Amino acid sequence: MKRSLLLLFLPLATAACGEEYTHLRFDRLTQPPRSFSATRRHVQLYEGSALAVKAVAMDGDDPMEDPPKVELWPCDPSIVGVAPALEDRHWHEGYEAYEDDDDDPVENAPAFVLWGAGSGRSCLRVVLDGANEESISVEVIGG
Repeated sequence: MKRSLLLLFLPLATAACGEEYTHLRFDRLTQPPRSFSATRRHVQLYEGSALAVKAVAMDGDDPMEDPPKVELWPCDPSIVGVAPALEDRHWHEGYEAYEDDDDDPVENAPAFVLWGAGSGRSCLRVVLDGANEESISVEVIGG
């Protein structure tokens, strides 16, 4: 009897754990003074320009319901800079005191500021839950 119950619930448990990271989607929070493009494989910025984005962990075409902790690291900080961004909602309630009651994975995605530090080509390292996941190429066009 125990074996048949286990076999009955095994497909349900497997389906619940079925999310798989495929890429990051960058949702723009600010508008840079010059054009900007970001796809799952490439980011293009202008030297001296900065913008804030949400880094949404995706499973195919859908945001992950239980996303990993996302970190972005510049491969060459002399070309592209990255820093965590505080959103407006954090300033109003105080960053340390803020507790998120919303389960929306897009709303809760981490925000970052990206800036073109110097012209050239580099990359962003994507780290998920402390493990290197992928690199996204970056091109910074001289001002």
